[in-house]
Amino acid sequence: MLTCRLLCCVLSLWNLVFGQIHYSIPEELQLGAFVGNVAEDLGLDVKQLAARSFRIVSGPSKQYVDINLDTGILLVKQSIDREEICGPSLSCVLSLSGLLQNPLKLYPIAVEILDINDNTPSFLKKQLHLEISELSSPGTRFPLESANDPDVATNSVQTYELLPNNYFVLDVQMHDGEKLPVLVLQSSLDRETESSHSLTVIAKDGGIPVRSGTVQVLITVKDTNDNAPIFPQSVYRVSVLENAAAGTQVIKLNATDLDGGPNGAIAYSLSSYNSAKTREKFSVDSKTGEIKVRAKLDYEEYTVFEINIKAVDGGFHSMSGHCDVLVNIIDVNDNPPEVTLTTLTSTLSEDAPVGTVVALFSATDKDSGINGQVHCKIPIKLPFGLDSSLENYYGLIVQHPLDRENISKYDITVTCTDAGNPPLTSKNTIRVELSDINDNAPRFAQSLYRASVTENNDFGAPIFSISAFDPDIGRNARLKYSVLETQVHNASISTYVSINSETGAIFAQRSFDYEKLKSFQVQAQVMDSGSPPLASNVSVDVVILDQNDNVPVIVQPMAEFGSATVETISRFAEPGYLVAKVSATDADAGQNARLSYSIIQATHHNLLTISPETGEIWTIRRIASKDSTQQSLVILVKDNGKPSLSATVTIILSVVGDDTETFSSISGSSKDPRFGPDISLSLVIALGVISIAFLVILIILAAKVHKSRNVLGGQHCSLGACCCLENRRSLNGIQKASRNLQIPPNYVEVFGGDPLSQRFRYESCSTLQSTKKDFVTPNMCRSYTDKTYVRSDSLKKESTRMIDSECNSNSVYNEIRYSIPEEQQLGAFIGNVAVDLGLDVKQLSARNLRIVHGPSTQYVDINLDSGILFVKEIIDREKICGPSSSCVLFLDVFLENPLKLYQFAVDIFDINDNEPSFPNRQLHLEISELSTPGTRFTLESAHDLDVGTNSVQNYELLPNDYFILDVQTRSGEGKLPVLVLQNALDRETESSHSLTLIAKDGGVPVKSGTVQITILVKDTNDNAPVFPQSVYRVSLLENVTTGTQVILLNASDSDDGSNGEITYSLSSYCSAEAREKFAVNPKTGEIRVKGNLDYEENKAFEINIQATDGGPDAMSGHCDVLVNIIDVNDNPPEVKLTSLLSTISEDAPVGTVVALFSAADKDSGRNGQIQCQISNKLPFRLDSSLKNYYGILVQHSLDREIISMYDIAITCMDAGNPSLTSEKTIRVEVLDINDNAPQLTQSLHTANIMENNVIGASIFSVAAFDPDIGVNARLKYLILRTEVHNAAVSNYVSINPETGVIFAQQSFDYEQLKNFQIQAQIMDSGTPPLASNVSVDVFILDQNDNVPVIVQPLAEFGSTAVDTISRFAEPGYLVAKVSATDADAGQNARLSYSIFQATQHGLFTISPNSGEIWTIRRIASKDASKQRLVILVKDHGIPSFSATVTITLSVVGGDTERLSSVSGSSDVPESTPDLSISLVIAFGVISCTLLVILIILAVKVYRDRNALSNQHCSLGFCCRFDTRHSVNEIQKTSRNLRIPPNYVEVFGGDPLSQSFRYDSCSTLHSTRRDYKTANTCRSYTGKNFVQNESLGKESTKVVNSEYNSQSVNNEIERYERSNGKSNRPVLEIWRYFQRD
Repeated sequence: MLTCRLLCCVLSLWNLVFGQIHYSIPEELQLGAFVGNVAEDLGLDVKQLAARSFRIVSGPSKQYVDINLDTGILLVKQSIDREEICGPSLSCVLSLSGLLQNPLKLYPIAVEILDINDNTPSFLKKQLHLEISELSSPGTRFPLESANDPDVATNSVQTYELLPNNYFVLDVQMHDGEKLPVLVLQSSLDRETESSHSLTVIAKDGGIPVRSGTVQVLITVKDTNDNAPIFPQSVYRVSVLENAAAGTQVIKLNATDLDGGPNGAIAYSLSSYNSAKTREKFSVDSKTGEIKVRAKLDYEEYTVFEINIKAVDGGFHSMSGHCDVLVNIIDVNDNPPEVTLTTLTSTLSEDAPVGTVVALFSATDKDSGINGQVHCKIPIKLPFGLDSSLENYYGLIVQHPLDRENISKYDITVTCTDAGNPPLTSKNTIRVELSDINDNAPRFAQSLYRASVTENNDFGAPIFSISAFDPDIGRNARLKYSVLETQVHNASISTYVSINSETGAIFAQRSFDYEKLKSFQVQAQVMDSGSPPLASNVSVDVVILDQNDNVPVIVQPMAEFGSATVETISRFAEPGYLVAKVSATDADAGQNARLSYSIIQATHHNLLTISPETGEIWTIRRIASKDSTQQSLVILVKDNGKPSLSATVTIILSVVGDDTETFSSISGSSKDPRFGPDISLSLVIALGVISIAFLVILIILAAKVHKSRNVLGGQHCSLGACCCLENRRSLNGIQKASRNLQIPPNYVEVFGGDPLSQRFRYESCSTLQSTKKDFVTPNMCRSYTDKTYVRSDSLKKESTRMIDSECNSNSVYNEIRYSIPEEQQLGAFIGNVAVDLGLDVKQLSARNLRIVHGPSTQYVDINLDSGILFVKEIIDREKICGPSSSCVLFLDVFLENPLKLYQFAVDIFDINDNEPSFPNRQLHLEISELSTPGTRFTLESAHDLDVGTNSVQNYELLPNDYFILDVQTRSGEGKLPVLVLQNALDRETESSHSLTLIAKDGGVPVKSGTVQITILVKDTNDNAPVFPQSVYRVSLLENVTTGTQVILLNASDSDDGSNGEITYSLSSYCSAEAREKFAVNPKTGEIRVKGNLDYEENKAFEINIQATDGGPDAMSGHCDVLVNIIDVNDNPPEVKLTSLLSTISEDAPVGTVVALFSAADKDSGRNGQIQCQISNKLPFRLDSSLKNYYGILVQHSLDREIISMYDIAITCMDAGNPSLTSEKTIRVEVLDINDNAPQLTQSLHTANIMENNVIGASIFSVAAFDPDIGVNARLKYLILRTEVHNAAVSNYVSINPETGVIFAQQSFDYEQLKNFQIQAQIMDSGTPPLASNVSVDVFILDQNDNVPVIVQPLAEFGSTAVDTISRFAEPGYLVAKVSATDADAGQNARLSYSIFQATQHGLFTISPNSGEIWTIRRIASKDASKQRLVILVKDHGIPSFSATVTITLSVVGGDTERLSSVSGSSDVPESTPDLSISLVIAFGVISCTLLVILIILAVKVYRDRNALSNQHCSLGFCCRFDTRHSVNEIQKTSRNLRIPPNYVEVFGGDPLSQSFRYDSCSTLHSTRRDYKTANTCRSYTGKNFVQNESLGKESTKVVNSEYNSQSVNNEIERYERSNGKSNRPVLEIWRYFQRD
């Protein structure tokens, strides 16, 4: 410790420059080591250090030294590593500042750190890997990564050594002030001899003792593609069976390449010189070289294949080698027999006789010898046989009789087998279809069918469908159905049913009635359309099923008054007393006729009961005195059908046994003794007379109508579609049709609904007179095409011969052969067929001689007049036979009567008409300059379409300096040219060569073809980039901008293409600072400034540039660029903050120190002189009494509310030229004190709120502002206690203490309270707290919440007021005045008047403002005597409210008019007897008149119907729709249904309207109101409708759309016009019975 202290004392400099204390110590001292005595050096008392808070205030981020305040000694506090603090810098100084307060003083202290040799040189990696191409020339340099030693000066790296080796030496260069090892190649490398090298480099420093580090350099010699793949043999021979399966291995090749890596990776492929057939049959594995069978081989097609295999390495400039594989195909029995169909009768009649020839076919086998012997057969179970009497031909003949119905077609399998081992078989199927003859009659599944149909069916409804089957087909199986004429109840069966002749569907021609007809039988016949036709009969029993279509009829008791009967019962009747019995009958049968009885209404439900089975009515208990003297019972009689039908009867029971009890009227009207027995008796007598008269008339009209229907039913419809819909006496037919559609029974479909229903009705209506349909079956047509076949020996195709189909023993004559050269002119003579065959020329045409087989083009033909065979089309041997040496046209000549077959062969000789040609006019080859002499390059061979000696025979190559030609003979492929390299190539000397290759044939004269061969010499990367200089020097100002060009380098490379493309980069030996400051363009070599240069940091840079080419084995060159930096005044002053009070209270006194900072400049001399200042507008000043230190002091009083924060900008400027300035901003925040009360924008506020507000709704928000912050500005709101209408203001409003929002505490009413005032107070949370007050005037806004009130006129009846008006009032007459009031105000209370409803809108008007009602015009006589006005009074609020008043105005002033009451006139009891007598008399007169009218109309209708029945329906549609009886119970079920638009009501409108009319017209005391309902129906089917207005029903008549007969309607209308509307009921009754 003492020694170290003495050393520090020796090194200390006591003579301070500018007052600075300087110490020097070595690095790595122990903690607590002595540095210096600061108290002694500064001349300070040790006691003052602690008293004046002496401390180290500046220095590095890590405090390495500290001071002991008790002794004043500066000690080592942290371990000091010079390399960590200063890095590679030679000088390392710790700059410290000692701060002493009270008064403030600053002392600079510098501690210099001295280096010791404590670090060993080290490389970044333990091993370095280099890849060097084997083409690299000696002298090539490879810079290595330098070693790193953190020590400086002599302690750093001083030298490098390389351990001895045979290929490399080491050169040490100085680079950027340090030494850099460079590896230099001394001897050429050869990868094939030695692929890698291992070197050791040692780095040593200059310290004592010397330290060293090593690195292992591993060099991999990169391969270049300088060796081509080589096969062990140039030709391989192998044999393969022709039946070898796909994937069978042929041979496995193994080429070798001396190169390594991708250069030695070999890929095998079929070369381009292989034929398409070879590529199709074989494949080679690109990786293993294994050749496999790819497709099926065929010895008959090819006996040998020559496969040229190419082996290519994976180098950048790939090199290849070739070999030939000769594959011999070994023949096996692999060809099954081939069956060729010569003739075929595809359709054969089923009555064809035995021996008929069906087909003729030949069977051949491509194999030879025993393998080619063929035997054919067919299944023995077929009615056919084979005739094999002809050589290689078979005839298929009929052997047994045929029956199409048993088997309609035969698929005859012909099996042909050869005699090989193992034998092969071929199967061919010949389809023979049998044509039909009509030999089968139609058949039914049974002779008798049973059908059922429910009564009341629709006209045309399907009953049953019969279906027959005919085994024949086509026209013979086309069936027609008909109904045989029979009688049913003395009527033709055709009036009951019809049948669809095509489908056999039986349709009803009428609506059946079970009560009249329960069953009948239909005899039907079916007939086919064959020739002659065959027929069968069948019977169909049709059973009619009962439907619940009859309503129960009450038999007992008989109703005396309408539907009510009167009975008496003693008041003293015991329980169980039989009061009466109800009996009813039902015309239906079964469950539909089983009736049940029940009481549905009774005056007292617990008094009487009824037996459900017998209808007997019994008493349950005694009749009490409180029970009514008249008991009304409504008895319901209901059948058990579905749907159930019912009838009711009302029984009035009069309780007798009391002297005061008399008989009551049925209706319960007045019991005046003057009206009773006489009137009732008169009505009963009148009703009896009319009933008897109606009965007689009904019997007469029924007979008449029945006759007229028979006449109408027999009318003729000319267009085959006459649909006559019959009358029905119930609604059940329509009910059935609409059951599934849910259509009410009083609606029928008039347009047909959907298209399916329309089509069905059309078909139903057209069956009576439908036309016969003829079905045409297309006949099978056979087409024969004359063809001529060509056989090529190479393809081994066989000719086909024709055999006489009539005589199976005819022989095939010997083949006749002709020979001609190709390209003969059209019509050229070939031979005389007639002479050669020994035939008379005249027989050729008579026996229809023709050529029956051949290719698509018929090259030859026969002249039938001369028998000469001549050329018909130009014969091109190459087109017909291709490369085959033999070319023969085989012809089969067919001669009929008798059938004979002659075979001709025409040999086509080749002529030299084609010259050799190459696939391409120019051939391009790329050959590496590394290819050795003797390397062979196979060329594409020329092609000559000619054969033999006319094909290519020789190749020649024009003389050149580098290549010669070798012609090889390939088996089956002709001659192949091969280019052989004679002299080595050099791309740099000559980059391309042009050769000419000539191919010649052997024809006379000789023809030749040429191809131009262009050879491009492929470059190899054998030259590294070279710089013109190894070192470049340049100077730059340190203030140059980014992007400034430093220098443009230009290296060159003798290689071409990618091998000569140079890429520039900063080498790995450049320092990190050089990479940060500079960048090089990789394409142009331009070096530019990348970052900011600083002379103070680095005065010079050494940049090592690497130029690399783009070859696969990239080579590189290097150069150094030395950049000297020129210094300029580019450093502004640096401001460093030493201490800072970031916050200061706003009441801080003047002179308080806020901050202390220092200012320095890296520049020296005048450029380093600094002057600082701050703004004089701030309440601060700058104290510069300390050297290079400045203090910021408070100069004026502070106020945070004016300025709460100060950004003090310190500006420091040096004395350089130009001068540089630095600015630093110090932020000082002023702390708040509570010196401000809350402030308001105004002392009085006004708030508005709409009445009827929601409790808790926001009224107003009071906002205050406090300039203070934090707690001093935190405000609280409250409402001061005041009163509003003698109540505390808190009952009206409340305030949120945090936000100041005022809320309503009740719902305000403008009519009660219009405004009030609130006193609020705002207080802050400071100490002490400060407060302010504010007033808020609250105004209540009116809302439209009151409905107008009618003041005048006052309503007498509810909301109705009654007034009168004279009939003679003039226009503008004031009728009345309506007055109203509204409790609201403003627009909400402004009222307007209008007429909302009026009896007649054009008679009165009202003033919208005053409410006065005026007349617009005079009151006319047609105007109603009572005028009803509804006056609407509406305010103008939003939303608007309104009130109404109804004013009934009675018009007075006429002689015959009297004022009526609002509810209607009253009945006068005194007039009842007279009115009743009048009604009885009128009823009798009407009845007599009705009887006369009925008789007259019966005669008229009878005449008109006879005339109408004779009319002819020319348009094909003569349809009659009749109305039906309405049943109110069924109609009621359809009230709420939605009826489709294609349905109309046929029963007279809505049942509600009927009941309404009944109620309004049937009482004796009805008022004078007539209700008329006019129903209008439109028909789209050409029919006219007659409308009944009084009953609201439509009666549809049978009227033709063209004839437009109106005889009956006109008669009725004439009678109506002459007798008035009073007799319309009589006419309606007549129409009712006329329809039935």
